[in-house]
Amino acid sequence: MLPALVVETVFLGRTAALKQEINTFSPDAQELYQATELYGHLFNALKGSLASVFPPAPELGQPVSPIEDLHAWQFLATLAVGASVEQQHTLVAEVREKVLEKVQLAKSSHLPAGLAATLTANVNLFLNALGLDASQVAT
Repeated sequence: MLPALVVETVFLGRTAALKQEINTFSPDAQELYQATELYGHLFNALKGSLASVFPPAPELGQPVSPIEDLHAWQFLATLAVGASVEQQHTLVAEVREKVLEKVQLAKSSHLPAGLAATLTANVNLFLNALGLDASQVAT
């Protein structure tokens, strides 16, 4: 799943860049429409299973590795950048529990400060793309 997630993240990032170029340099309505339609199809295909982009939780007692879910947060952030307001609401609703879980874990006293900061930075990849921040998440 990881290689596919990385490729999809690159694809979405490039699509967002193209949409920005279209809006800035050559307002070709047809190209913008096609990019928006393609994004909409991708989003609809993923809707309902967005939380599944995260790797399985480690077994009880296993150390938490923020690297394992970094790509999932990057993917969600890239997806959020191109999302409409309605799609952003869907994104947040589908990964809300994962956001809360990671923010609560980072704020707990169970982790070293460096690991907690990394967890928070990962979540912020996604939240910052939505104009939010982990410090705004009530736990």
